[in-house]
Amino acid sequence: MTVEVEGGALVIRGERRDERADERGGRRIREVRYGSFRRTFSLPAHITGDDLTATYDKGVLTVRVTGAYRGSTAHRVPVTAGTATAAVEGAK
Repeated sequence: MTVEVEGGALVIRGERRDERADERGGRRIREVRYGSFRRTFSLPAHITGDDLTATYDKGVLTVRVTGAYRGSTAHRVPVTAGTATAAVEGAK
């Protein structure tokens, strides 16, 4: 499995393999599923590879991004009533 920062995005690549065997009614069934995967997540512009840590334990990948909210401030957007409200009120 690889975890990389590529062009402002977090890219996770890996391969999974799952095997199952079952025996029912004198028949043995075996399934094997495998394949590669790639997941991409956008990162804030100021994040670099040095800001990431990744651990893999018992089949769970955990990626931590230090400072993801650094330098960001909330911006409240005012909400105003639209024309649909006026049309409904006029129909009463």
